[in-house]
Amino acid sequence: MPNDPLDKENQSSSKQLEDLLGPQPQSNINSLIILITLVVIALFVAGFFAGTKIAYVNIENDGITPNIYSDGEFDSLSNNSELYLNIWNTVEKEYLTDKVDEEQLMYGSIRGMVDALDDNYSKFLDPAENEMQLNDNAGKYEGIGVYLEYNTTLGYTYIESVIDGFPAQEAGVMSGDLVLEVDGEFMDGKRPSYVASKILGEDGTEVKIKFYSQTEENAFEKVIIRKKI
Repeated sequence: MPNDPLDKENQSSSKQLEDLLGPQPQSNINSLIILITLVVIALFVAGFFAGTKIAYVNIENDGITPNIYSDGEFDSLSNNSELYLNIWNTVEKEYLTDKVDEEQLMYGSIRGMVDALDDNYSKFLDPAENEMQLNDNAGKYEGIGVYLEYNTTLGYTYIESVIDGFPAQEAGVMSGDLVLEVDGEFMDGKRPSYVASKILGEDGTEVKIKFYSQTEENAFEKVIIRKKI
């Protein structure tokens, strides 16, 4: 376990890492991706429940409570829907600080359910994140040549893999490195879509990224020139 690997200037980010960092937990090699479309249709994929069956849960909202329908495959969802709706209604009625954003409330509840799997290869993407993921896969943006994932245990986005021959590899970035900061902004708790939005930019411009190497157990900073991927 690292002993204060970061310098004093970055004490706030090191503090969160000191008690958490260690070897990343291994997971099922099958990547599980849970997407939600613009019309709020949640798709639950592969081993989320069992086996490789794919099923859809249609979630609608009448402005008061969500109506949840399924194709009958997920009896557990129906059995627990009353508890879910009771909590939803309580939040709607009793939350006094600000008006509740029902869309974000729905996304948050689904994200929490997926995060409860404690599987680094299972994730939920809201529409904005899904669009960015598709754009990333299509190579429409200039970046540094990495694929990002989120470590739910540590609360940081990390480098899932590095593309050969692109800036990140040339800078010595390795798979498993955590992204601590991008251009001075702390990335603790930030999902891959947000981190990617800070890393992406115009071809030929610089981005300064602070990483944490779980292999070497130390933090390091790199200024990387963005390139068309």
